Amino acid sequence: MDLVSDLKKSYDEIISVFYDITEDMTSTFNEKKVIDVALKILKKIVNYEAISVLTYHKKNEMYILKREANYNRELKKMLNKMITDGLVEWAIKTGKPFITRENLDEIKTNIIIPLMYKEELLGVIIFHTKEDENYFTQNVLKILTIISNQLSINFENINLYNNLQKRNKKQEELKNYMNNIIKSMTSGIIVLDKENIVRVINERAEKLLQMKVEKYIHKKINYSDFNQEFMKKIEKLHSRTLEGKISKEKEIEYELEDGTYLPLGVTTQLLKNKGKMQGMIYVFRDLRESKELEELKRIDKLKDEFLSMVSHELRTPLTSIKAYTETLIFMAEEKEDEEELDFLNIINEESDRLGRLINDVLDLSKIEAGKMNFIIKEEKVEKLIKIAERNMKGHADKKNIKLIVDCEENLPSVLVDKDRTMQVLSNLINNAIKFTEESGEVKIRAKKKDENFIKLSIKDTGVGIEKENLEMVFEKFKQAENILTRSEGGTGLGLPICKNIIEYYGGEIWVESEFGKGSEFFFTLPTKK
Repeated sequence: MDLVSDLKKSYDEIISVFYDITEDMTSTFNEKKVIDVALKILKKIVNYEAISVLTYHKKNEMYILKREANYNRELKKMLNKMITDGLVEWAIKTGKPFITRENLDEIKTNIIIPLMYKEELLGVIIFHTKEDENYFTQNVLKILTIISNQLSINFENINLYNNLQKRNKKQEELKNYMNNIIKSMTSGIIVLDKENIVRVINERAEKLLQMKVEKYIHKKINYSDFNQEFMKKIEKLHSRTLEGKISKEKEIEYELEDGTYLPLGVTTQLLKNKGKMQGMIYVFRDLRESKELEELKRIDKLKDEFLSMVSHELRTPLTSIKAYTETLIFMAEEKEDEEELDFLNIINEESDRLGRLINDVLDLSKIEAGKMNFIIKEEKVEKLIKIAERNMKGHADKKNIKLIVDCEENLPSVLVDKDRTMQVLSNLINNAIKFTEESGEVKIRAKKKDENFIKLSIKDTGVGIEKENLEMVFEKFKQAENILTRSEGGTGLGLPICKNIIEYYGGEIWVESEFGKGSEFFFTLPTKK
């Protein structure tokens, strides 16, 4: 059907075409299908040779070719020239179909139809025909304008639809994200709307309150299902929140199915949208763990205070015992009483052991209380190891144990407290000697780990530590019974003290061992930046 060649068309037939245009174009939100319909209808009105549809990208200020039909190379050049020469911009300014007379072969007329919606440019349609300019009467141009307006409306609707789809997708993603957060929370969450209908119950709330989600979700809450005393306190909390008062966590006991009571910390929060109340959020926290933790902290604090007090109180009489024992040893040596001397030496050695234990307890309590003073200075690792080796040589010689030092050359300085680091080295080397059999060897090694740390290790040829005991060696008052025996005089505090000192520096300490083949303790010290 060619409306231009048949100007005798009745009004009813034209209206019928417009009805078809509107119905076909508005039946889909698919841009490709809308353009297909537009081209099909335009073909009925104007018998074009070639046609193109371009949309305008406002952000980038550029045209994007969405569809072209029947273009050869020369015609495409002419299309680009029409765009770059400003002919398209001129049509946009007028807001009406614009006719150009640029000829190419059989093409005599080019029509540019702007696609506008509320004065905003959405795109253009450009088609080329063999007909001359007189072919396009005002009536035909009006029909083309109506079609372009309808196409513009459709493009705008498609944009709105796509934006809505994107927004809905984002909202769905956000909803899923929030649901996952609520689901994984360690506190119980219940959300009621303003009609007291349950909208959210997370898994934790279901478990704490022994609720069945399917019984309550999307239903009005039935308060009679809950203990009346519990509900009175909840309603009081609810009322305070509605009055706009800040809701502090309130401890409420909740009766479980077995008749026992669960201490809950309950908080309420208004759910608002644009200042209007939409519902209420209830947060339930299990207080059992926090109560137990508080009690453990209190007991631990009392224990530390007790150990510190006892250690201080023991030091005074121990000093006297030590002094008198040394005097008696001197006297026994003069009398050459071997039996008495043996007994006194045992007392002296045990006094020394008790003194070390007291010092270890005091050190550990100071470290854990954050009261241990660290004087951080630049130190050379080689020097620290040399001092430790010299101090431990006598102890090693008694068991004919060889001390081997292997330090990498040109090691950077470390930033540590000299005395505390010596304490770590001495403790680890002493342990290595203690648990190595006679004529064995202990290796002390140091090398650069990376730009920030130096790694040191003390390796012995002792009996080693069983795999299941490796994790416990750094715990307080713990000893691997088949390795660190009481006969060796271990206190179970040396390694925990070492661990705290090294971790204070920001380093690490660990052990590698194979039972029957010895152990190797590693630790890292921070280098000077």
